[in-house]
Amino acid sequence: MNVSLPNPFVALGLLATTLFASPLSSRAEDAPSSFESAEDAYLVGAAFLNANKKSEARGPLEAALSLAKNDELRVKYHQALLRVYRDIPEFEPFRDSAEFIIRHSKKAYERSLTRSSFVSFAYNRGQLDALVTRYEKKLDAEPKDEPTVYILSELYSRLRRDPKRTIELMELLQEISPQAETPEPGSQQAIAAATRMEIQKGNLAREYLRGKEYAKAAQTYQECAELDTATKSWNLKEAANAWLKAGNRDEALEMVKRAEKLPAESRNDSLAHFFHRHMGDLYIEFQMPDKAIPHYEIAVQKTTIEGYKSRTQKSLDDARAAVAE
Repeated sequence: MNVSLPNPFVALGLLATTLFASPLSSRAEDAPSSFESAEDAYLVGAAFLNANKKSEARGPLEAALSLAKNDELRVKYHQALLRVYRDIPEFEPFRDSAEFIIRHSKKAYERSLTRSSFVSFAYNRGQLDALVTRYEKKLDAEPKDEPTVYILSELYSRLRRDPKRTIELMELLQEISPQAETPEPGSQQAIAAATRMEIQKGNLAREYLRGKEYAKAAQTYQECAELDTATKSWNLKEAANAWLKAGNRDEALEMVKRAEKLPAESRNDSLAHFFHRHMGDLYIEFQMPDKAIPHYEIAVQKTTIEGYKSRTQKSLDDARAAVAE
């Protein structure tokens, strides 16, 4: 994805000036004096990035970082530098930029995307063990440092596959996450806060499932269901599945009935397919094939993947046969 340029003509002018007036340094300590402001340096670096000249972009972008007056701008410049640092042999520059964004960005989606990219990059570079050691030491020194817990929970969840430690970290994350002032109900801030909470709780519920703490998973999915009407039926369906695994069939059936009364999952066809297929499976579990049939019928229509379609069609045929008996 190209870096956005507020004024491409200004960027081109600055780029030409930089190229023809003096040699472009790739060292941050040499570059700031070549530019009048952080944004001038950024525009030149961004122009190089958009021309896929990443090595040439490094000097101006690091100059922008040196000249930046606030963390909001530093986050912006670190985002651009991630593209540069991805292609260099050293791991530490990418790590340091990612850590800065995660620690200072005020945008939940930006922190989340950066964390995912960082962990994947670390995996590809063979740095996972070093990072786990790094952040566990940081956590020993600062037991409630939210950015450290935020990164470490992702490392354990995605790549270490350690449900017990992941659950500890995710529970700690919920405890120490910064609590802003209560936003006005229905405002964008309130919606964003609910979304962040739902993501955190959803991740925690999945780790409870991995750790075979099924009742906790079910309860957490029920909490998720109260945070967003768009995902309520999905989360109640997940709660039903978790209650079944916990051996509580009465609670599971109650969740299925509640999900049935709500608008069905509709965020996209893939999620709709799985929602209806899983609802059908749950009704079969409760020996209610007549209730399963309409869900299987919708699930068949919501996928173009042949394996999914054939599997669901077989479930539909079996449910119809059971009703006909």
